[in-house]
Amino acid sequence: MMTTPSKIQIGSRSPAKSPWSYAGSGLGSPLMSPIPGMLAGGELPGMESLDLNSEIVGNQLNTILSSFKTDSSLKFFLSEDFDAVKHVGNAIGNGTVSRSLQETENAANLVSAQVREEVIRRQDALLGEVEAVSALEQQIESLSNGLNKLAATTDQLVDSLNDPFEKIQKSIHKMKNAALAADLLQKVVRFQTCSNKVQAFCSSNDSTDADGLKSTAEAVRELEELIKTPPLDRVDIVARELPAIRKANSEYKSRVTDTLRNAMASGDPLLIAAALQSIDLLGNIEERLDVEVKNLVAQAQKAIIEGFDTKQVVQKTAQSTHADIALPEMWKRLDGAIEQLHDVIVQIIKLQLVLQWKQDPTLPSSLNDATELHVCRAFLQLFKKNFLEHIQSLYRAKSFTPGGVLFHALCDDYPRLSQIFGSLSDRLMNAATLSQLDGFVSGSVITRDELDSYFSDALLPIEKQYLALSLSRVTDPIISLFRPDAPSPGTIAANGLARLFAAELSSTMNDPKLFVNSSKNVAAALYMYAGKAQEALGDAKDKSISDLYDGLYALGAAARTMFGLQITNGKEMTEAAEVLTTLSETFLEKLFLDIRTTVDSSLLKMKDDIMSEEGKASAEPTAHVKERYILVLSEKLRKFKTESLDRVVRSRALLMSVHALARQTLSKFVLHASLLWSLDLKRRTVLAADMSELEAVVVKVCAQKDLGESYSAFRAFRKLVQMEIDELASIDDNLLEMLSELKPSCVVMHILGRARAPLLQPHRRMQWSTKYMVEWIDSHSEEEAMESANECLVAYEKFMKSDESQNAEDMVPEYKLLKVLGPKLLQRYKRRAGLSTAKPAVVP
Repeated sequence: MMTTPSKIQIGSRSPAKSPWSYAGSGLGSPLMSPIPGMLAGGELPGMESLDLNSEIVGNQLNTILSSFKTDSSLKFFLSEDFDAVKHVGNAIGNGTVSRSLQETENAANLVSAQVREEVIRRQDALLGEVEAVSALEQQIESLSNGLNKLAATTDQLVDSLNDPFEKIQKSIHKMKNAALAADLLQKVVRFQTCSNKVQAFCSSNDSTDADGLKSTAEAVRELEELIKTPPLDRVDIVARELPAIRKANSEYKSRVTDTLRNAMASGDPLLIAAALQSIDLLGNIEERLDVEVKNLVAQAQKAIIEGFDTKQVVQKTAQSTHADIALPEMWKRLDGAIEQLHDVIVQIIKLQLVLQWKQDPTLPSSLNDATELHVCRAFLQLFKKNFLEHIQSLYRAKSFTPGGVLFHALCDDYPRLSQIFGSLSDRLMNAATLSQLDGFVSGSVITRDELDSYFSDALLPIEKQYLALSLSRVTDPIISLFRPDAPSPGTIAANGLARLFAAELSSTMNDPKLFVNSSKNVAAALYMYAGKAQEALGDAKDKSISDLYDGLYALGAAARTMFGLQITNGKEMTEAAEVLTTLSETFLEKLFLDIRTTVDSSLLKMKDDIMSEEGKASAEPTAHVKERYILVLSEKLRKFKTESLDRVVRSRALLMSVHALARQTLSKFVLHASLLWSLDLKRRTVLAADMSELEAVVVKVCAQKDLGESYSAFRAFRKLVQMEIDELASIDDNLLEMLSELKPSCVVMHILGRARAPLLQPHRRMQWSTKYMVEWIDSHSEEEAMESANECLVAYEKFMKSDESQNAEDMVPEYKLLKVLGPKLLQRYKRRAGLSTAKPAVVP
């Protein structure tokens, strides 16, 4: 704004007064004429004479003053310590007032006379000076007149400059007043317009007009700003309407809140967006959203409290010492509470969806900022906290009180409760994920994992209690089964446990997290069963071992196939099942250990029984004499079959163990029989009979088709035992084919056993026991065994050569046979071994 300059004062309009004035001399009149040459910087005329005389006059005055100081009547008054008051006081005190007055008068007269004399004496000089001063005053007056005229002219110029500015200033002031009036009038008009809009909206019953809702919010905000303008509230028309406007504004804000709640309840996203924009225009969106979240939390909490109302589902009769629960009514009320909770959460989800929508640029920036407010998560966090507090209050209630009874009922059927909340999550996810709608693009406002996490945390006390009860349900029967006075648990007990485990897991299949935790409980039970069974193994007998094996195997097999262990969540249970399977194989090994020991010990007695005198007592060469070792061995195998194998669950591991036992029994019999010596016809007949007895028992333990090469070798050896040396000497292809079923070393050892001394078998030559020889053959290769037998032939040759009484024709027939048969059998064995990767038929 342009400011009006103040008047410029260049000079004074009043004439300047002369600084010199003398009474009666006319020197005090102003000088009216300018001094010539003054404005040009010259000096006033006569001024130089004044400067020259001033020093002379000063000297003369000093001379007069000195004469005064020496005068007797004046020096007293001119002294430096003269005090007039003191002088008067002394005169009065001394009574010399008259004399003092006289002295004073004399001094005054002396000064006056002296001055007069000096004036008279200097009259001409003084008159000259006065004239010079008078001329100076005239020149000064002329200069002053000139200056006054100049000042007058300047004043006129200033006035001519100031007059337009004063007019402009007045015009500006008028314009300001007009602008203020126009602005006030405009505000009054806007006030009336906004007032009419707000009152019209409030008077209508339609709150679903999105555009009207937003435009009215703008009007309300403008009204609130106008009301704060100081001049406006003093306008009569505005002042009269202010109470009504404030009431209308308050009513509109309430209508906007109701519209937002109704829009969330109906799920209308456009109306929700309009209501939010209206609230944002009013400047309190965060506060309003916080209020709405708390309001919805209160609604959800009310629904849960009604759903878990112990007064409605738990009753305590006079005849009962504890409360009884009506389960159908409990689940019915809980379903209703979940339905209400669904409606409330859908509202908050719709609200969150609107906040996350990306609209056109006209969307207020503050509403865009509000998208950072995740009201959905805020709601769920508050709901979880309140719900958890309610559940914990039930948990803390005593067992037989209504609250405690309700809590335990929920724990007993927690999978159903979890499934209800899982279904709620499914429905909420449908509401939380929308596609493009009327220009609004949205995505999921919350993930399924987040929803499940909130609900799972809220139900955590119930889940913990359920899992604790579940663990007791699956472990208590195991503790009971393994009581010291209880029989060893077998297949029946294991199947019962498997059904119990299946029931626990099947109830949690729809909840992956709960299924994992239940699987851990079942796995813990399986580990417990394995531990208990292993503790019982040390003192168990054969029958108990078979029962324990049955239980372990059956339970492990059931665990492996329970609900399909392809499910990744069943990892813990799968590992526990493998532990059971491994342990069952340990039990199986324990079960077969005794029978293997019996076979070995029985075969070690073969030599004594065959070589005893009783073995030679038969009158008939072909009589079947059953020796004690074969009786013991056969009886053990029969008993093992009936009391163990026939009782245990058939499994692959069991069949493999049975096959191995049968094959090893036949192979070890052949090996032990090949180490016998002095085998005459009678002993060979007894041995063949024993082999027939053993074969009859073994084929009952294991099917003949599963005996493999061991059975072929066993039958070939029996034929070998029954043949004479002369028959073997033919060495035709049929014979070689038959003998090829056996290891060459077994054939050679058996033929050496038929020979008489000094042709001996390796163990007899080395004086080894049969047991040691068996172990040596098992730990060495076939080539090494054949080399050991060949050394026996070489030793025999040396012996025969050393005895001069012996010649080549005296060599025993067994030596001659082995010199030809041995290399051929070894060659066929090597060729056969090179063509096949199968293990040899005799002892593995």
